Amino acid sequence: MNDTESTAIAQDMKELEAYLFGKWGLPEDSLRRRPVARLRSDSAQAVWSSMGGVVSCEDARLGSALVHVIQSSPDPLSPDIEKCSAELFADLGMDVSLMVDHSLLWRGPFRPLAGAPIEGIEFIARDSKAIGTELPAEVEHVLAIQKDSAVACWASNIPILNVGNHWIHSIEVVTMPLYRRQGLAKRVVSALLGHLASEDAAGLWVCKSFNIPSLNLALSLGFVYHFSVLHWRTWE
Repeated sequence: MNDTESTAIAQDMKELEAYLFGKWGLPEDSLRRRPVARLRSDSAQAVWSSMGGVVSCEDARLGSALVHVIQSSPDPLSPDIEKCSAELFADLGMDVSLMVDHSLLWRGPFRPLAGAPIEGIEFIARDSKAIGTELPAEVEHVLAIQKDSAVACWASNIPILNVGNHWIHSIEVVTMPLYRRQGLAKRVVSALLGHLASEDAAGLWVCKSFNIPSLNLALSLGFVYHFSVLHWRTWE
């Protein structure tokens, strides 16, 4: 990634943070404070990046402990953060369900990927019965690969945030079980990124921490790690 691309990614990250933190009621520069503990009674989440961390929760003791967990890990993508967080809740006698989401950003110019041909990839209708699910009305495009007269893999995009003269699009990809481990997801997302690049757009990739193949796919496509969010729900 050259300096121009790095600058563009950094600007998109700043705008996306401002948008999300505005919704969450957090200071725009939260991820650039190290460490940060932001305690609120109406939220149950921890946010962190390679630069710092934010905690929003009702219990000040829990908040401080989560800051320690986040800051103690040398790798913001480490599954140890989720494991240690679960152990922390258990040690405090709290019965919770928790989930970690990782967010990564991509910004062109698009470079075709070796071994990722676009032949056989086509646009299909958002409401096509072939993909076997109903997509939100906000979906802009659906690109698909068909095999054996059926959709084997598809990717879609939703524009979520306008940044200056371009949009950041949330990207989703689904590969049917029978066709996994064939490189289809990389091909179809690569084609979708090429289309977004032609519109001077950026891509946002969100995946669960346990979904290592999804994370590795995003990194292989040139997505840059942005931040992670730990959500938890306390069971009474």
